[in-house]
Amino acid sequence: MRRARWFLAVLLFLVTVLNYLDRQVFGILAPDLQDAIGWSELDYSRMVNAFQLAYAITMVLSGRFLDRIGARLGLAASVVLWSLAEAAHAFARTPFGFGVARFALGIGEAANFPAALKAVTEWFPADERALATGLFNSGVALGTIAASIGVPGAPAACVAAWVMRATPPGARSAPRSSRGSCARAPRAGTASRARGRAARQHRSARGDRRCSR
Repeated sequence: MRRARWFLAVLLFLVTVLNYLDRQVFGILAPDLQDAIGWSELDYSRMVNAFQLAYAITMVLSGRFLDRIGARLGLAASVVLWSLAEAAHAFARTPFGFGVARFALGIGEAANFPAALKAVTEWFPADERALATGLFNSGVALGTIAASIGVPGAPAACVAAWVMRATPPGARSAPRSSRGSCARAPRAGTASRARGRAARQHRSARGDRRCSR
């Protein structure tokens, strides 16, 4: 029984690490996504506020939800929901789309701490609850550190692929200046060939006149 409850504490720690790692990824990639999609600082603040609003509301409601179905099922449902919300970020193409994904992420992640505290209360005796609580709470710091180190250090191809998927098709097209220079190049070549033909015809005409004399 003792081994089982400490195994549970480790699982709660890992879930909390995942919770904060998923939460931090968007903020770390925000500058790249902002350049690719072109949202404003106001747009970004609204996306952040969407997450915070959903998190604050659901933090209260999730307590009642967990009291009804229990910490095990409640935490499992929470992890599934926030994982789907995190994956939905890859399909967002506009600030509104990212705001919806952030709102859903806030709903899913809010149940993590109420569920973890409920599990500790149910599984641990009073003289071990502080240690178990400290263990899973340390996942907050570790998840933040893991995101700040792992996301910038990820392979450039993976990050570029994510940014490209989040970029609207029109934003990935070549700039007008580049298209113009590419379009002018064939015209310049055609004009050069035409001048060459005209010069040869002129020389041929002069030779014909000499022969006629």
